[in-house]
Amino acid sequence: MFAPEGWIISDLESHEFDQPAELFIECLEDCELTVIKRTNLNFAILNDEEKIKYLQLMHRRISVMQRRIIMQMSYSAKQRYEFFLNHYPNLLNRLSSKIIASFLGMTPETLSSLRSSMAKK
Repeated sequence: MFAPEGWIISDLESHEFDQPAELFIECLEDCELTVIKRTNLNFAILNDEEKIKYLQLMHRRISVMQRRIIMQMSYSAKQRYEFFLNHYPNLLNRLSSKIIASFLGMTPETLSSLRSSMAKK
């Protein structure tokens, strides 16, 4: 899984049930990363604006994860790639084919074939 700038990324199950994470974060570019431990996430000390911002980011993350599950279950490889092109055009040249293929649930070879066939049209 990955997240563009300004997004939040988390192992939601780990966060919710206070158990070790099964997912990890790998930064592919220089970045600023904020780590928030569950024990430090106290909504009582956040002002209303901070709470709203945090909840909006979490809702966006959950929505993206839901969309990805639906895509994996019901979209063709071409449809998944077209979705990626439409929704993450600024990441196309920043991510390797291996990472894009993994995100789309296909092999790098399948992605390469797909790109070739789309380029011919």
